[in-house]
This record gives sequence, C-alpha cells and structure tokens, in this order.
Amino acid sequence: MKNKVLISFYLFACLICIPVCHLDAADEATMQAEQWFLKTNKQVDSLYQKILVKLDVKQKKIFKESQEAWIQYREKDADAQADALAGGGSIYTTYYLGNKAELNEERIKALEKFLKSLTVALP
Repeated sequence: MKNKVLISFYLFACLICIPVCHLDAADEATMQAEQWFLKTNKQVDSLYQKILVKLDVKQKKIFKESQEAWIQYREKDADAQADALAGGGSIYTTYYLGNKAELNEERIKALEKFLKSLTVALP
C-alpha cells in the first residue's frame, strides 16, 4: 500500500512539474515500482522453495506446473492492465511493474496459506 501511495505521488508530480522534472519523477516512480516488484518477487520465490521441499515427486511436478501457469497469468494480466492504464504511453513500465507487484502480493498470501496447511499436523 505504501508503494502504491508513492507511485501515485510521483505520477501526480509528473503532471505538475516542468518537463525536466517530469522525466525525473517518472523515472523515480518506475524505480519505486521496480523495487516493490523485486521485493515481492523474492518473497514469492522464497515461499515457492519452502513449499517444494515439503512435496513428493508427483506433487512437485504439479506445483511447478501451477507456478509456471501463474507466472504466465501474472505477466499477461500485468501487461493488459498497464496497457489499458498507460494507453501506450511512457508510464507503461511503472504500471506494469506495479501490477506485477500487486499480483505477487496476492500470490504471497496464497503460498503462505498453502505452506501453513502443509505444516499443520493431520489427526
């Protein structure tokens, strides 16, 4: 949420600043979105690895396939949203990275729930 506010602030700053400031603010917003994405992507990868070690061979294969499908979904969904919001403009990358980070946050919650279910002892 904090990152969404920062990105919104920088996008607003782009609209009211002189052209040179516009470039700096846009670049800063993109860097913030990229940092947010990298942070959440690292969390997704970490949870993915923790889950893999708890699965048998067949389960690993299914889980790997589901993760690959989710990554394809994330890429296409982030692209579609960014294209719709940016209209092909220079802010596309900022929206794209921000959308991927948001989707990563949703995936983190799902993976945490899955990992927790694997660690709960069954009666």
